[in-house]
Amino acid sequence: MPRQHSGAPHPGWQTSQILYRHLRGDKTARDVKSDLAMRPWTHGDTGNERADELAKLGCSKDTISIPTAAHIRRLAREWLPRAVSQWWKENASAKYSALGLSFSTQVTPELALPRRLLSHLLAARTGHGDFAAYHERFNHEDYSPDCLCGRRKDEKHIFYCRKIPRWLQVTDNISQ
Repeated sequence: MPRQHSGAPHPGWQTSQILYRHLRGDKTARDVKSDLAMRPWTHGDTGNERADELAKLGCSKDTISIPTAAHIRRLAREWLPRAVSQWWKENASAKYSALGLSFSTQVTPELALPRRLLSHLLAARTGHGDFAAYHERFNHEDYSPDCLCGRRKDEKHIFYCRKIPRWLQVTDNISQ
């Protein structure tokens, strides 16, 4: 460490070490910018002109800030619901749109239903089930389009049929 006659380190020593580490690749331009900014003892020293040039260069350029992982997670939490909502508006089937169903990334109340009732609800919503329209669309010949009660099988029929268990039927206190 170079010393002045007084025994104290030379004021420009720290600046030259920072510059040396920067040129060697140990420090980034941002570190040099923050370490060299506003050092009054660097002005006029013959060995610090290059450091002054680098400091001015570092201060004049925009720094590229790298976001933290926490910031990226926060942005994702803010962006995801909007992106999912937009995707659903563009890609929801006509049947889901007609039912007024929205897409949720959260657990929905329907998932608390008993498994058998949930399967009927999902079949009614998607149209994938033992329904007359399904069999007719795929030209199945060995099916019965009518239920045992005599009514035609459709997506909502199972919730109103007299021949199915009471717990599966829709009652007045349950909204559709």
